[in-house]
Amino acid sequence: MVLCWFVLAVQAQQEGEQLLAHVRAKVTDTVGRLSNYVCTETVERTVYALKAVAGYKEPCAGLLAAKGHERLLSSDRLRLDVGASKSGEMYSWAGENRFQGETPGEIVDRGLTSNGTFAALLSMIFTVDPVKFSYRGERIEADHSLAEFAFEGSLGKSHYTFTERFRVISAYEGSFLVDPKTYDLVRLTIRTKELPPETDACEAATTLDYQNVRLNGADLLLPSLARLVVVDTDGMEKVNQTAFSGCREFLGESVVNFGDTASTHAANAQVPAPAELAMMKGLSFEVGVTQDIDTSKAAAGDVIRCKLVTPIHDARKILAPAGTPVTARIVELSRSYGRHPTVLLSFGLESFDVDGMARTLVAHANRVPALRGGQSRVAKDRHFAVTFPDPKGNRLITSGLKSKWITGP
Repeated sequence: MVLCWFVLAVQAQQEGEQLLAHVRAKVTDTVGRLSNYVCTETVERTVYALKAVAGYKEPCAGLLAAKGHERLLSSDRLRLDVGASKSGEMYSWAGENRFQGETPGEIVDRGLTSNGTFAALLSMIFTVDPVKFSYRGERIEADHSLAEFAFEGSLGKSHYTFTERFRVISAYEGSFLVDPKTYDLVRLTIRTKELPPETDACEAATTLDYQNVRLNGADLLLPSLARLVVVDTDGMEKVNQTAFSGCREFLGESVVNFGDTASTHAANAQVPAPAELAMMKGLSFEVGVTQDIDTSKAAAGDVIRCKLVTPIHDARKILAPAGTPVTARIVELSRSYGRHPTVLLSFGLESFDVDGMARTLVAHANRVPALRGGQSRVAKDRHFAVTFPDPKGNRLITSGLKSKWITGP
C-alpha cells in the first residue's frame, strides 16, 4: 500500500510538472503578445472601517480575522487605459492620445492604486522571479475540473513592490487554477507575506480572473476582473475592484509619450495631439457644462462636454467666442458616507474647438460662484470642484453647472 501511494504521488507530481511547463509556455506567449494591445479598466475603490476580532496579541491578526465590515467610509471610480510595454505597463486617462505614466499613481493623486494586473504580475511570477511552484491536484469549480498550483516568491529575489507610505520589496505567496485541457489560466491569487511596520499595512491580496478574448482572429488570454484588498494597521480596509473592457489591438506603429519624458517607440492610439494656441495668461472666462452627469456611472477619466459662457479675449481681439465647445475631463468623482453623505465632482479643462480643430486650453479654476444645493471650491492642481448632498448615492448633476477660469501656464 505504501509503495502504491508513493508511485501515485510520483505520477501526480510528474503530471503536475508537465502541466506547469505547458501553462508557463502559454503565459509567456500571452505576455509577449500583450504589448500589442490596450484595454480600458474601470476601478471601483471603496474604503471600509474594520472591526477587529478580540483575543489576538498582534493587531493585524485580529484585523485579518474580522468577519465583516463595520462601516463604509468612502468610495470613488476611475476609468483608465492600460497597455503593456517591454519594461512593464503604461497608463493614461481613458481615451487620451498618449500614455502619461508607468503606474496609475502618476495620474491619480489620491487613494489606493496598483499596477501589474494587466501583464506585469504574470511576467513576474512565471518568467522573472525564481518562484517555487507546487502541484495541489484537481478541484471541481462550477462543474469544471481544474488543476490547482501554489507558488511562493522569496524576499531576497522578489520583484513585488508595495508602496503606500514607504516603498518596500515584499515576499509573496499564492495559488492559481488552470484548465488542464487548454492550459489557460482561470484564476490567480497573490498576497504579500508579513509587511514591515513602516508600511502601516498588514497585507495586500490580489485576485485575478481570466478570460479568452478573440481579437482580430486570434485568441488572447486577458484579465476580466481584478480585486485588490489592502488591510492597514489602523483598521481600514481598502478594496479596489477593476473590470477590464474595450480591449483592442494597436494598428500600426506610433509613438508613446510619458508626459514630458523622451518618447519611446511603441504603439498608441492614432489620435493627433490638440494644437497649441498662443494665449496670454491671466485672461478670465466662464465655462458651462452642457451635459448631465450621472454620478452613479461616471468616473474620473471620463470626458465631459462644455462650452464657453463668456468669450476668451485679450485687449485686441476675441480668441474664442461665447458658445465655443470646450472639452473637460473628470479628475475625481468620490463619495463620503456617514450622517450626511456627499458626492464630490472635480474636473479640469483640456481643449476647445477653433475652426474645427481641437486647441489645448491651459487654464485653472478662478473665482468659484455660489451654487444652489452645492458647495464649490478650487481643488488641488487648480481643478474646479463641487460637492453636493447625495443621500441616495445616485446624484444626477444636470447640465448648466458653471465655473470661472483663468488662462495660465
